[in-house]
This record gives sequence, C-alpha cells and structure tokens, in this order.
Amino acid sequence: MLPEAKYIEKELVLRKMLVSNEIDLTRRSKVRWLALALGLINPNETRHHFLDVFEVLLLAKSHDKYLSIEEIAKELNANGKKMDEKTIYYHIQRLKSYGLVSKKGKKYILGREGIGLKEFLSDLIRKEVDESLTRIETVLAMIDL
Repeated sequence: MLPEAKYIEKELVLRKMLVSNEIDLTRRSKVRWLALALGLINPNETRHHFLDVFEVLLLAKSHDKYLSIEEIAKELNANGKKMDEKTIYYHIQRLKSYGLVSKKGKKYILGREGIGLKEFLSDLIRKEVDESLTRIETVLAMIDL
C-alpha cells in the first residue's frame, strides 16, 4: 500500500463561487467570501479570529504596508476585537504556509511588496496548478494504458 500522506506536499483548494449582491452588504462578507474562495476557511466555519487577522492584512495591503504582530493586535483592539499575540502569530503562520504572506524583519504583508494582490494571487495559483499538472502528467505517462 502506498503511504499517501508522505507524498502530499501541499493542498490547494479553490472554490468556484457565485458573486451575488449578498456579499456586497459588508466588508466582512466580502472578506469571508474571499477566504472561502481561496480555501482558507470551510463553509459554515466560524473562525472569527482568522478572518479578523486576514481583514487587517487585506486593508494594510491596500497601502502596501507591512505590519508587526503588535501592530495587528493594536488595529484589532482599536476595532473592539481583542486577540492575544500568540493567536495572531498562529494565523499569520497559517497564511504563510499557503504562501500568502511575506515577511520583512518582524513585519508581515499579504502577498509581496510592490505587487498588487490580484496579480500576486493569480501568479501563485497558476504556479501551484501548473506544478501539480506537470506531476499528474508524469504519472499518467507512467501508467500503462
């Protein structure tokens, strides 16, 4: 039997989702829609802390600004959302594991500095899909059909 788990480097979940008027009600609903579409959260999941951190990083990215964990905590507190730094760090590391966060010193940014988020996500997803397809094609060629 093939020990599958050791061969899985990364999982890529992209959801093809409808864009309806309902998501345009609040910024939070748009952030949640984006997180769902990118496979960062699951349907009906209530990871409020993750979405809070993701939203702060999205807003900072609109100014191409790096934030430290302390600055993220301060921003959250200013919006009435208390979160300890360990929890923020955990969610930053999750985003980093997806390749969605870059680090400079002790500060983080969604995507990469100087590159728009749309272009960054497009390049990242295309790269991951292309690499996966190449490997699938390699194994298909190995199968005696």
